Amino acid sequence: MLHSWRNDAMMVNGQLAVDLFFLLSGFVIAHAYDDRLRSGMPVHAFLLRRWIRLYPLIFVGAVGGVILALIHDKTDPARAYPIGSLLSSGALSIFVLPYLGPHISEKAFSFDVPMWSMFFEIAANLVYVVFARFLSKTVLVLIVVAGLIGIVVGGPLGGFDKANFAFGFARVACGFFGGVLLFRLRREGRLPAINGNFFLLAAVLVAVFAIPRLIGGWAFLPVFAVFVAVIVCAAGARAQRADRYFILIGALSYPIYLLHWLTIYTVTWAGTKAGLVPKYYDAVSTAHLLLLPLFAWFVVRFYETPVRNALTRMLRPLLTGGNVKPAVDVAVSAA
Repeated sequence: MLHSWRNDAMMVNGQLAVDLFFLLSGFVIAHAYDDRLRSGMPVHAFLLRRWIRLYPLIFVGAVGGVILALIHDKTDPARAYPIGSLLSSGALSIFVLPYLGPHISEKAFSFDVPMWSMFFEIAANLVYVVFARFLSKTVLVLIVVAGLIGIVVGGPLGGFDKANFAFGFARVACGFFGGVLLFRLRREGRLPAINGNFFLLAAVLVAVFAIPRLIGGWAFLPVFAVFVAVIVCAAGARAQRADRYFILIGALSYPIYLLHWLTIYTVTWAGTKAGLVPKYYDAVSTAHLLLLPLFAWFVVRFYETPVRNALTRMLRPLLTGGNVKPAVDVAVSAA
């Protein structure tokens, strides 16, 4: 909703969902892998599992973005991207690396902007698995505090633009490693057992994302506290009938997030060619939002799941090691 309207008026602070994602990711990754890494799971096994989980859609986002950029150059030569910059940016994005050179746009990942958060997610995963044995609760607290200080000093939240890209490390530091810390505290019984209601927690999050004034700097601290409370309440939630629908939503969330920049561009381009944009821009955007979950379901059903299953079968000998508990992989899918 943040990206679907050009003035961002529908969800001004929608980008804060990335910070919630980092926090949730750290919690879920620690839940799935803390014990296994302590039991001798090889670093390469962890990294391969994360690659299988994340990369199939990253590849589609990177290649799809380049294809759309080439189509843009062909159909709108007056505003064409320099071919050298286009190819450089595209090649880097395939390896989930930002393009910080001139031209194209101010975004670090110009052709599939949401990939910026995947860069920082992968960076946090690397730090987590390499230094897992040294990540005591004290160290985790220091990392979280350092991240929060970085956000306060940085002011407006960063990470997605070339100019503020480095501040993304502060966001993922307090988020991801804050999630790991929350999991450790919960495992030790130091968090309150609160049965969080999904719909109430969702309403709280939507209210935060819809705050009309852009959040950053000191104002991020109370928002971070709200996110921590939401994770604590969600972790203590008891099973309910609607859980199977939440699992479906979780499965759709990743393709919706990573590919929506491409689908928005495609639908807007088609609407322009059909004469519907800009006059009926809001109607086109609404139609896109309604169709996006269906598109995500097709991606999951006919591409992501088969590819992940195939890669798992091919790489199975490299995925074992340590205390392997396949059932726990259901939890890590949320991240």
